[in-house]
Amino acid sequence: MESREAGISSQPCEAKSVGPGALRLKPLGFVDTRTLSVMLNTRIGSEWILESNLDEIKGKVNKALLKLYEKDKYLIKNDLNERTIAHKFSNYIQEEFNEFDVDCEYNKNVDEAEGNKNIYFLKQEYLELNKNFKETVSIDNIEYVRMSIYPDIIIHKRGSNLQNLLIIGIKKSTNREDRNFDFSKLKCYTDTSRHNKLGYAWGLFVEFKTKCSTPPMPELIWYKNGEII
Repeated sequence: MESREAGISSQPCEAKSVGPGALRLKPLGFVDTRTLSVMLNTRIGSEWILESNLDEIKGKVNKALLKLYEKDKYLIKNDLNERTIAHKFSNYIQEEFNEFDVDCEYNKNVDEAEGNKNIYFLKQEYLELNKNFKETVSIDNIEYVRMSIYPDIIIHKRGSNLQNLLIIGIKKSTNREDRNFDFSKLKCYTDTSRHNKLGYAWGLFVEFKTKCSTPPMPELIWYKNGEII
């Protein structure tokens, strides 16, 4: 059964600051400044030397949600377009993550030959989602469906995949599309396998309860390493 986090508190979270970006350094011992600079921008295997602190990230996201519901509840009550809600939500996220770039529907990937932002599904799993596809690719003799994507909101550093911190998918409760497709995409976004190159540290699915007089805080589902946490 999928574990879910039922919304957030009505009060802002008071997370302890651990420095810029809510990122905590692993103990490295003594290193000179030049070596440290290189290490901070290098992945070792699938692990980051900079480890994102989920509690800190949740606190910042929760604060952004509270601002959205305080200042722009009209959008949610009146069932405005998901892109409209995502835009305002991203503005408040940027205030909380001001040392990162926060973008909506960002489709650039510097690590892809054509520059597109792609994810790769196992072909059989994609067929089970009842989705049509245009092309498949073979990686290590395994057939994958390649899909070009433009995520709702991402927190990252433009021009590199070394600091892909958080990717957010948004749905309104009035949207009848199958949520399993959104869940599958978030698994790919945070997947650390070789065929998926984005490697976001965390993923988040947010469903807004729209078209009601007093909309409740949304349900949040968090992802890491291609799995719900």
